[in-house]
Amino acid sequence: MLLTEQNNNYGEFVAIISGIVPYRKYQYEYKSIRSNWPIIMDNVTGMFHSPTNTYCIDSYIEFSEATGIAIQNNSNLLDFEFQDGCLYTKDDYEAKISLEVTAIDCPDQVIHSNIMHLGCQDCFPPNPKPILKYLEDDGTHIQTGKGNTHPIYVQLTDLNIKKHYNYWFASEEGSNWPAYIPLSTGVIRPELSYQNMNFSALLCESTGSCPPGFTYVMDYNPVIDRTYIVKDYEDDLPEYVDFRFYIQEADCEANIYQSNIFRITCTDCNLSQSPSIVSTEIK
Repeated sequence: MLLTEQNNNYGEFVAIISGIVPYRKYQYEYKSIRSNWPIIMDNVTGMFHSPTNTYCIDSYIEFSEATGIAIQNNSNLLDFEFQDGCLYTKDDYEAKISLEVTAIDCPDQVIHSNIMHLGCQDCFPPNPKPILKYLEDDGTHIQTGKGNTHPIYVQLTDLNIKKHYNYWFASEEGSNWPAYIPLSTGVIRPELSYQNMNFSALLCESTGSCPPGFTYVMDYNPVIDRTYIVKDYEDDLPEYVDFRFYIQEADCEANIYQSNIFRITCTDCNLSQSPSIVSTEIK
């Protein structure tokens, strides 16, 4: 059985048990032969008797979207094993199960069914998609003067309401001017699969007023390698900061999703004239 995006992460099937003795009592149990992902079933185990020599068991099976402690305490969970399950791609989820049947009055004789292979091919919802934009015109680039604050927002889609997410902003390599974004780290507990988050971005007055490593200040490097820059064009180098928005599944640190790059360019900044933090040491 292959579960795809058409039937999501769950499906139904029927186990047909034949050759039984009418009215004799039997016990059955589904067993996991090999599974790299948690599988939930109803009717995992039970007892039955039939007036005929055939009996059918209707079952529901689901590839769980959760892998934490809560799911591992589920009594309908089949055995599974993985080293780091959140690193699997969506085409790698699989399970092999079989059905064991024994007569109540003869428990030492166990009958095994054929092995049923279960696969999950893109059967989970799509990954979250963060989009970072300018609040006023949906653009991804602002040109502004130092000391100015501008509203930006993050549009999130395809969130899993069963999960929590950590979020943060981080600048891109090459950024040379500081920007201050309050509350630029935190936790998202979505109630819907989509969510908009509003932030404000302040372009700092100087590199000295917002030193690297300061809380909520995007990382930057005010030192420009001028080795290969023609001297006549040194004054044309832009002062700017590029950054992205990131979200990470709280129960799976490997699953990180990033937004597009957002740029703020300063129209009146000058690195050569900007004061910076100076440290001294006497030996």
